[in-house]
Amino acid sequence: MKSFVLCLFVLSCLLVFPTVSKSETTDLDLSYGQLAQYELSHSLADSLQAAGAIKVDSLPHEGKSLRKIIGRFRDMIDIFAYALPATANDAFFTELRLNLDTGYEQVGYFKDLFDVQGVDDPADAQYDSKEVNKLLKPVLRWQKSFLNESFVQKMSNYIAGISSANPGSLKKSELSKFYWKQVGAEPAFQDNARDSLRDLVKGLLKKARQEEKVALNMDKILRSKDIETFHDFRKRVRAVVEICQYFPEIFAFGADDQATLALLDELVSRYGDLHDNIIRFERAEAQNEKKKAKKLEVLIDEQWSTLKKWQNQTITLRLLD
Repeated sequence: MKSFVLCLFVLSCLLVFPTVSKSETTDLDLSYGQLAQYELSHSLADSLQAAGAIKVDSLPHEGKSLRKIIGRFRDMIDIFAYALPATANDAFFTELRLNLDTGYEQVGYFKDLFDVQGVDDPADAQYDSKEVNKLLKPVLRWQKSFLNESFVQKMSNYIAGISSANPGSLKKSELSKFYWKQVGAEPAFQDNARDSLRDLVKGLLKKARQEEKVALNMDKILRSKDIETFHDFRKRVRAVVEICQYFPEIFAFGADDQATLALLDELVSRYGDLHDNIIRFERAEAQNEKKKAKKLEVLIDEQWSTLKKWQNQTITLRLLD
């Protein structure tokens, strides 16, 4: 019964949101605010539906698709932060971001129980039921908060309120550091969407070039004081790739930029593989599996050395020049 009610609510959300058709999102004359209306309304509906699918007996691999959907909604909030409306309670932006951060993080811990096993087929995964239940509980707590009727209504009203007549005024300090916070530009509702997103990508790559110098100077990555920069660099380049993949028609890259984007995507994948091994290492250390941790440490050092060499020889952090 609850799932039926949720489906009706998702449908009602789409009916009351400002209407921008999917075909219009390929229009290069579309404004930043108009694109925000379309993307945020659909991302909210998708997130509500996906969150409602998690059950008390869900297994870790079932969290993978939910995490991607939550992540996309959070990305859209960050990408279109300057189109979000002014509200009587401007703290709702922070409340929403914190809720999505919590969901993304807790679902991530849960689905990692599958990822760390290194198998492709969920049928091949073996779980400790106590560990599964321990990590599922915070996911279910987040689900309850996200699907709370009052919170859903606030989210829908917030996104439905996106309008050129009601622009918000978020401060840089309130924004995600992986999007507009460390980029000089501040798009307005009526600004061209293509120009705004290009400014964002170029600004992120400029910051990534600074972080790359620090990251590639690391020797033993597990023992580095700059490990946070490693993760920031990985997430920033991932944000660039995802923005470009979310809006391929808007960027309409030529052959050279397409080739560069493909290499950046591979870079993100390689950093992701290394990150997965770091998680395995930390897990082995936490469980006092000394031999396994030592093997992983050697593997990570070799993997990092190979990755740095490939990155130095192959990667150029430039697009749209």
